[in-house]
Amino acid sequence: MKSTLVFSPNTVESCRRQVCELLQVKETVNPGNYPGLPMYIGRRKNNAFKFLKDRVSQKLQNWNNKSISKGGQVCNEIQRIMNSFWWGNKGGTKGIRWMSWERLCEGKFNGGLGFKDLKQFSVAMLAKQGWRLLTEEHSLVSVLMKAKYFPTANFLNAKLGNNPSYMWRSILESQTIVKQGSRRMIGNGEDTEVWSVPWLPCVHNGYITTSVPHQLKDAKVMNLINEDRDS
Repeated sequence: MKSTLVFSPNTVESCRRQVCELLQVKETVNPGNYPGLPMYIGRRKNNAFKFLKDRVSQKLQNWNNKSISKGGQVCNEIQRIMNSFWWGNKGGTKGIRWMSWERLCEGKFNGGLGFKDLKQFSVAMLAKQGWRLLTEEHSLVSVLMKAKYFPTANFLNAKLGNNPSYMWRSILESQTIVKQGSRRMIGNGEDTEVWSVPWLPCVHNGYITTSVPHQLKDAKVMNLINEDRDS
């Protein structure tokens, strides 16, 4: 497996050499793409993902040339390109928008065409990364992310913080979805807080919604369990 290291511009040269020698890997300025996506984003995010818009546009143009019948910021722009392909201009005439894009993205059983909403699909993929940060807390990535962005909390309670990276800002977009879909397994209740963790077996909301008494704000679920079965 080919590995390289990218250092912050603030990293001194001696430290770079020491880390590279320790890990037996080479330093690089641009790690390239993996798999097909840029591994380094930088400040010019639109430029970094411009190739995606160009690729989608070229793909749809190829379909159009072959006369195939038509039966986030980057995501929105790509969706506009796709929308124009289905309802846009052809031969100098303005197309008729027979159905909204939201309706096109509805499932076929609901009267739509089953298209993917690219923004929702992107957030769903990010939610998988958020879920890993929540459930695989001992992995190297989880340990590093927790130490940097939410050292005293978990992913469900994490905040954006100051000067967040593009990666962290993106993953945190999925926090609401992870909150809605996750439920804590109680076990003995020693590690589950009563009010700040979704542990109720409810489809719509796993949190207790009653007001929190100040003296019980750190209470654990174990405090609610009556172990005296005869009482």
